[in-house]
Amino acid sequence: MYQGPRPVSLGGMSYPGGPPPSIDSRGWWRRIGTVGQVSIVAALIGVIGATVPAVLSMRGSGGGTVNAGTPTVAGATGTGPAATTAEGSAAPIRFSVLDQLTEGCEEETITVALEGQQVATLHATRADPVATKTVQATVAGNYSYVLDAEVLWVDDAGRMQRTVTTGRSSVYIKDGTRLEVYLHLDNTGAITLSLEAAG
Repeated sequence: MYQGPRPVSLGGMSYPGGPPPSIDSRGWWRRIGTVGQVSIVAALIGVIGATVPAVLSMRGSGGGTVNAGTPTVAGATGTGPAATTAEGSAAPIRFSVLDQLTEGCEEETITVALEGQQVATLHATRADPVATKTVQATVAGNYSYVLDAEVLWVDDAGRMQRTVTTGRSSVYIKDGTRLEVYLHLDNTGAITLSLEAAG
């Protein structure tokens, strides 16, 4: 049998120890006490401490260094800015992106973006049907890509036609990878693009 104070009933709610404590007008900050205040401030400092470095690394330093995982065009001679890992040691990976003129086309221009950064523009023509660029990044891994293309071709009536298309997905890239652009025609006549590792 219950031996404590009798419950008090207020408006259908029972409070076993008597009436509920009154809520004072000092505000919630004072009511949570010193321990609660310190806990909230510490949590806010932790969130800010975790967010600021992440935002700064996404913005980049602007001084020619490459953030880990962000590819850059190495240039025609194969030289480019040294990529730096989080540890600070130079460890770039190099890979190539290749486009071969699609059969029956006169000319095509493919723009390649990895992780939101344009890294290559490939231009293939009948006179120069293979376009290749060397690209450099800091780490091997899975990269999201977007390919935008403009393809010029001659229809059955002999008129020049222009098709603009795109493709997006992701591809694993490591040092020495050779990526090739592929055009895909589905059963509705829509053209899409993909970037795939060769061999």
